[in-house]
Amino acid sequence: MNRNALGRLENAPLAYVLAQVRLLPVLDLDKHIPAIHSALRSTYPRYQAIPLPFIQIRNEHGGDVPQQPIRYEFASAENTEGLILHSTSIVFHVTAYTTYDAFQKQLEHILSIVSAQVPDIFVDRVGLRYIDYIVPEAPHTPEDYIFDELRCIPKLNLQATPDFGMTFSQYLMSEGALVVRYATGRGAPALPPDLIDMSLAPSSIMSLAGSDHDQTGVLDTDRFIEFTANNLKLDVNKLITYFGEMHEDLSKAFKSIVTDVALEIWNRK
Repeated sequence: MNRNALGRLENAPLAYVLAQVRLLPVLDLDKHIPAIHSALRSTYPRYQAIPLPFIQIRNEHGGDVPQQPIRYEFASAENTEGLILHSTSIVFHVTAYTTYDAFQKQLEHILSIVSAQVPDIFVDRVGLRYIDYIVPEAPHTPEDYIFDELRCIPKLNLQATPDFGMTFSQYLMSEGALVVRYATGRGAPALPPDLIDMSLAPSSIMSLAGSDHDQTGVLDTDRFIEFTANNLKLDVNKLITYFGEMHEDLSKAFKSIVTDVALEIWNRK
């Protein structure tokens, strides 16, 4: 079995991967978008600007109407990887993932372009998140793929069919934390609620729809480091080092979470 890194299994269960750099607000981001678009267009030709909902409260004295926030999205021609840019965050996300090295190369490319075009960016959080869809082979259930402590539907001495369960665990690290969320239910797996507006084309495992009676699972591993006490000026090399360390932690966590049954099936040619 190949246990070296996430994404290198023959039948990897990865559905969606994203890296986020959370920023102190960049209020004049809009004026830098044309230059960023020009620098990214050869790699990410797809582009859209999406107005975000906001609440406008006007006082009795009138005054300037606040500008509606915009989310800028850039994506590859295949629409399987891209950048989401907002005044408070940079997100690189993919639904076609091979290795972390390839992912990191593109992340570094994006961060280099944004930092070159937008001066004096400060970072207060970085995070790396992997979403795995567990679509078990018969006669297995999702619980056969996950180590005992994470299983979320205990067997009861009742005539009852397992339907839905969820667990949430957080681990404090030397810097930041690791969060593990695991949910199992019936039917096709779905992204966590905070990610349902993903605009990329679905990954291959997202297309493996189960019937309403099939049990499936979603494993969500999220590693993050916060700099709220001492904001970090955006330094691409430093950030890439942090992401590499977070990936190592996620890789170790993944190998601790899944069973030999899962690895044997996912590594089968």
